[in-house]
Amino acid sequence: MRNARSYFLKAMYREATIGKFAEQYRITDNVIDELLVENSSLDTSIMREHLQMAIDHMQWFDRQVIMLHLQGWNMADVARRSGININVLYKSLHVTKKTLHEILGQSERKK
Repeated sequence: MRNARSYFLKAMYREATIGKFAEQYRITDNVIDELLVENSSLDTSIMREHLQMAIDHMQWFDRQVIMLHLQGWNMADVARRSGININVLYKSLHVTKKTLHEILGQSERKK
């Protein structure tokens, strides 16, 4: 296979948009707002905006996995119901969290 990453992304996109994954999971965009609604300080609002922008710029699969995680989904349940290997989900979640920590750390240092 010449371009395995491209094939993988196309397959995952198809699964997430018309496959079992799309049938079973509904992703809402307002998860971050719901999680941080208690704290309405300016710093929190700025951090929430940075977090949302970072998530919006991620690959669609990583974005879906982190949003499911933020909504409280168990990755084992997601793997079982969607047929996606649990190691793929955890790897995506790990890389995404690491990226978000780096981005939020950079925004903190700019202050």
